[in-house]
Amino acid sequence: MPIGHHSWLSAFRLRILHRVRRMSELQQHLRDVSTTPTGHTELARRSAGVIGLLVLCIFLGASLILARIAFTLNQDELNRSQTLVQKVFDARLETVSSTLLNFAYWDEAFEYTKDHIDLSWIARQESMGRTLLAQYALNGVLIIDPQDQTRFAYIKGQLTIDRPQTWLEGDLNGLIHKARAMSFEQQTAQAYFTVEGKPAIVWAAAIRPLSYPLDVPAERLSVIVFVDALGENSLSQMAKTFGLNNLRHDTSNTDVGLDLSTEPRIRLTWDVTRPGDALLMVMFPMLVLSIFIFSFITWHLLRRSIKAARQIDLSHEAMLKSEARFRDVAEASSDWIWETNAHLTVNYLSDRFGTTTGLNVNECLGKSLQELLLFDQNEFMALAHSSLRHNKPIPCRHTDVNGRERIGNLLVRRIDTQGVVSGYRGTVSDITDDIEAKAYILHLSQHDAVTGLPNRTHAYEILQEKLAHDLTEHTGFALLYVDISGFQQVNDALGHSAGDRILSKVGQRLRQIVGPDSFVARLGGDEFVILTAPLSSTALSTLCETLLDAFEQPITASEQELRLGLCIGVAQAPVDSNDSQELLRLADIALHEAKANGRRTWRLYNAEMKKRIQERRQLEQDLKQALRNDELRLVFQPRFDIASSQLIGAEALVRWEHPERGMLSPAVFIPMAEETGLIVELSDWVMHHACLEANRWDASVFVSVNLSCIEFKRSDLVDRIRQVLARTGLSPSRLELEITESVMIDNAEGAREFMIELKRLGVKLSMDDFGTGYSSLSYLSQYPFDGIKIDRSFVMNLADPTANNQAIVKAIVALGQSLSMRVTAEGVETQEQLDALATLDCDQAQGYFLGRPMPPEHLREQIAALSWPAAH
Repeated sequence: MPIGHHSWLSAFRLRILHRVRRMSELQQHLRDVSTTPTGHTELARRSAGVIGLLVLCIFLGASLILARIAFTLNQDELNRSQTLVQKVFDARLETVSSTLLNFAYWDEAFEYTKDHIDLSWIARQESMGRTLLAQYALNGVLIIDPQDQTRFAYIKGQLTIDRPQTWLEGDLNGLIHKARAMSFEQQTAQAYFTVEGKPAIVWAAAIRPLSYPLDVPAERLSVIVFVDALGENSLSQMAKTFGLNNLRHDTSNTDVGLDLSTEPRIRLTWDVTRPGDALLMVMFPMLVLSIFIFSFITWHLLRRSIKAARQIDLSHEAMLKSEARFRDVAEASSDWIWETNAHLTVNYLSDRFGTTTGLNVNECLGKSLQELLLFDQNEFMALAHSSLRHNKPIPCRHTDVNGRERIGNLLVRRIDTQGVVSGYRGTVSDITDDIEAKAYILHLSQHDAVTGLPNRTHAYEILQEKLAHDLTEHTGFALLYVDISGFQQVNDALGHSAGDRILSKVGQRLRQIVGPDSFVARLGGDEFVILTAPLSSTALSTLCETLLDAFEQPITASEQELRLGLCIGVAQAPVDSNDSQELLRLADIALHEAKANGRRTWRLYNAEMKKRIQERRQLEQDLKQALRNDELRLVFQPRFDIASSQLIGAEALVRWEHPERGMLSPAVFIPMAEETGLIVELSDWVMHHACLEANRWDASVFVSVNLSCIEFKRSDLVDRIRQVLARTGLSPSRLELEITESVMIDNAEGAREFMIELKRLGVKLSMDDFGTGYSSLSYLSQYPFDGIKIDRSFVMNLADPTANNQAIVKAIVALGQSLSMRVTAEGVETQEQLDALATLDCDQAQGYFLGRPMPPEHLREQIAALSWPAAH
């Protein structure tokens, strides 16, 4: 309960106690009055005054209620009419919008208007304009071609060749572009214009096919436009139809109105009936007459009420009941009431005192108030002698029977007897539970529910507090940004419940290692932050190594022992920065550098890191620009059938001629594209251009494209490949997708489902770099691969009889043949390697010896021969 609420409630209860005491005094006074003969007449006079005031209050109250009812009736009528007008226009907008979509989604109209408009077809559409204007009370129908030229304009019941801009005042081109942009959302664009000085509603929708997919971009679509001018005739017809009085266009700010648009300003207003005014005209005179009659009767009755004894008895009985009622309220309240003499000796305690504290009320009477309560004496006296009716309580403390300290709010008023302070009276509100609840809520808001560690918000507050001090190199501290390597895979495999237990154990282990002088918080996910005490460079290095070593020990979760590594980024204050956000950012940069160097490592921030990050971001922007401007190019490395020496396919490889850095290796920009998400756009570009180029080859030659493991984490992979095949027209059987084993390691079941869907498209799948992973044999039997590519590391020393590579390659070839998969050897660089592969019955070969990556035109020349060069 808020402190202010306690203050008001305690003051109310204090007034109750005061009133109870006053009632007792008044009761005795009434007894005295009942024995005085002259008291009867005085009582009657006072009663007459009170009743007269009551009659006046009743009259005023009834008048206010009647006025309120009249106002409510008027307001309800206003709201009803506004709701009606709103619904009328909403229905109008919905009807015309639906009609426009019906005409926009029209196969015939799309065929005659895409790219350019068939004018002969337009000439036959006069009946369409006439029908629309007649049936839907429109003022104009326009058709705009993709070049934003008006090709059809049916305005005011006749065809016209005038440009609509001479008739419509508004941003028509903007509305047309918006309609094209919304063409894929099956919605119309809508805006308010003016027509000949009158407001008008204008709808626009792109014309597109209804029964088959759209095969042109939005900017090549024509647009159909409906115009509905809100003139006097249309508004009058609308008002007549829906029972509105004098519906009109008015830009003045009247109470009754509906704003349709602010730019241009379009506001409708109408006349509203006022039933409340009619009610007042009828009821108010009746009310005045009724009050007059009632007042007369009351006055007559009061004059006859001269029997003081009856009045005293009735008043006495009412006072007794009132006293009992107020005493019950006082005793039932959650606060306890006290009263002392002028020396603060307690002479009264309410029963709630014993209930709240557990102490015996009688034993506490006669004690000093300061023995029961701990409070500031000066504040107590200032509050007691304050002339304000409503004062804020002062804090106090007291001890209950169990010795537990409790917190309260103390209110006090002085008791004056003939102008002299004779005592003090007040209440104590126990707010211990409220304070504890607030402390608990504060704790919850500052701590992570999973680990019990401080959360991001609290960590940021602590960081700002530490940075607020004047730090030096000797009093500074280090910020460790900690990331758990491999946690996401464990969380996906074991579930979120197990993941939460792991995070809790990680938090406990971090706190145990860094000790009580350092601050540990969880930022979210698998990221933690540590704020250390002042450390030397050696001590900081030791701490980081200790953290890394500690997480070499397994963590048990779901009856499994898990080994999770750490990556740590470190920034120092004030050496690196005195700003909290900047310090976190620098530590994050160092963490990124640590991740780039593998799991279980740490890096201390330095300026070179920031430079590399900036270069990487610049490279990211350059790659985006290159994709937009089509600055990339493809080269193709041919693949040959070893037995027939025939060229059977080619692998598409992307190259980037950077305008400033020259030719960049894919090893430079492909990892960056995977981290930033650009790999999807880059992959789409490569696949699209590779398939287009493959269409120019002999039908027996396929093209091979590499897929990134990042693409398998998105749900649209299959749809993207399906769309590329549809746009380029390449047969799916001529597209081979090369997939690395890391795809299966990251998401085994999800990758398998994707591959099954890809096989349904008809494309071929090949496992790239076979033999370099961990579980390739099991993957071959479980996943629908058509072929495998032997990594170049096995082909390198194939001709060396002392190496074991021949036995490995022979085993791989035998395995592939047993699974009906074609086997391709990568990295063939000598005739001896090629001869050895032929001896081992390897199916296909690819390498510099057979053909380096070459431009598309050179590959086409080689495809014409369908064999490797004669020199080989």
